[in-house]
Amino acid sequence: MFIDRITLLAQAGNGGNGCDSYYRRTDKKVIPHGGDGGDGGSIIFRADNNAPGLSSFRFRQRLLADHGVNGGPTLKSGRNAKNLIVLVPIGTRIYDREKKLLIRELNNQGNEVVACQGGQGGTGNHGGRPSKKGQPGVCVELELTFLLRADIFLVGLPNSGKSSLLNVLTHSKAKAEEYPFSTTQPEMGMFDRGFNEPISLCELP
Repeated sequence: MFIDRITLLAQAGNGGNGCDSYYRRTDKKVIPHGGDGGDGGSIIFRADNNAPGLSSFRFRQRLLADHGVNGGPTLKSGRNAKNLIVLVPIGTRIYDREKKLLIRELNNQGNEVVACQGGQGGTGNHGGRPSKKGQPGVCVELELTFLLRADIFLVGLPNSGKSSLLNVLTHSKAKAEEYPFSTTQPEMGMFDRGFNEPISLCELP
């Protein structure tokens, strides 16, 4: 199934809480020594040639990044959470649905954008300052759309040889069968002319 538009709920990780901790020295002086909390993980979308289509999100419509770890006593800082890297096909546009705002259009290999920022970790009470809780991660409803980009589109009746032509010209591996409607989603390939830039071809089902 080819899907060119999908809605996702993305939740970045919360920052870990700062620690409120003390120890009493031999001279009975109380020293605060709570460590800082770690930062929550952000959600980052990255364009990749080998990324699956948006149809891969049909059963994964909620993205959750990990939370930062709470700080500990004796100035022990909490670990920062890893960012959640989400690979999407080149040509994906990412929108904030509530704000009706285009966040980024990922048109080239390796393009990426932080769609949801992780929460900052809270500060511990070391140095005499009050401890603070970690900040919540950003939660946003996203809409992803996929725009097919090609120099030439192959359009024709079933079994007219579109897949075979694409395979010969671009050395791609589009499914070419004897029965009709064997192509169920767009197939892409690059035709190297031997001079100038290669030409991108797309077979449409």
